[in-house]
Amino acid sequence: MQHLIINAPGDEDAIKTWVGGLKNFVYKLQTEPFMNQYGRMILREYRLAQTGGRSHGFNNQMAPPPNSTQLVNYFKSRGIPKTEIRRHQREHQEVTNVASFERLFQKYIMDSQNEKLLSSIMVSTSRHEESGGVKFGQYEISQLFDNENGEDVHNFLGKSFKSNIEGLVHSGIDSEHTMTKNEIYLLLFSDENSILDPDFVNTEASPEYLSAPMSHYWINSSHNTYLTGNQYASHSTVECYVRALRQGCRCIELDCWDGDNNEPDIWHGHTMTSKVKFIEVVKVIAEHAFETTDLPLILSIENHCKMEQQDMMAFHFKQYFGDMLLVRPFDSLETEVSSRIF
Repeated sequence: MQHLIINAPGDEDAIKTWVGGLKNFVYKLQTEPFMNQYGRMILREYRLAQTGGRSHGFNNQMAPPPNSTQLVNYFKSRGIPKTEIRRHQREHQEVTNVASFERLFQKYIMDSQNEKLLSSIMVSTSRHEESGGVKFGQYEISQLFDNENGEDVHNFLGKSFKSNIEGLVHSGIDSEHTMTKNEIYLLLFSDENSILDPDFVNTEASPEYLSAPMSHYWINSSHNTYLTGNQYASHSTVECYVRALRQGCRCIELDCWDGDNNEPDIWHGHTMTSKVKFIEVVKVIAEHAFETTDLPLILSIENHCKMEQQDMMAFHFKQYFGDMLLVRPFDSLETEVSSRIF
């Protein structure tokens, strides 16, 4: 949900209470430990599967587990290909509760190569097993990352479980603070393990912070920006550029090919994807490039056009971007430029 509209009474104190409560609610969701997020996500998907993927509002604790037909419909609604569903269909019969649904859910989202890799890592690094299989704790994580600093691992686990960090035992593993293979796999791709410094995420950057060369930053980028789905047979639309720019992307891709009437097209060449006119993409970029942020925008151009249509591309860039477009090389002594589209 991106927008919430509330019609509050005229009482100013009531409005402040509502706003304060909602801000506190959002803050708790954003700072919630990964393991809590994971557990809630699995329960939400399980209840959705009980309705065959039709409704998130299903909350009957006494309802039976999802049957095979409901699971097929659920995974279809989640965009799983039919071939993948057929491959796992026999395992649908094994779903009897939330735990067995979680195991099936993980088989869908974890490809076989990653599963084999993680299994071998866990078996080779783990120094204990429990009834639920190999467990991953402080020792295993330190072995996985070849990290001699036990304090870092100690803090990482404590943050993930929001536990009392001082209560963790450095020399051993508290079973309360171990994770299964599926949990550690998801944790590695969660915000808890992000390469980005949380102090700078979703905050207004200072001029001093933005004064370094561009190569010193991680850049929010989009690949095949024009596509609504896969790169073999999906649609190309200008709306995809609008969405990417509004989400803060600062590097977007334009795959340019010769089109009719000397007007280039953007599409994934030699495939069945649809085409969108280059000029229409340039128009929406000019309109939405800086709605979300004033940071420079990089156009990643994959150019397959003949020279005449390249000239037309340059014409449209200058026509719609104007002074925003960088049209000359940087001087080695320049510290800033007024152009914002590179």
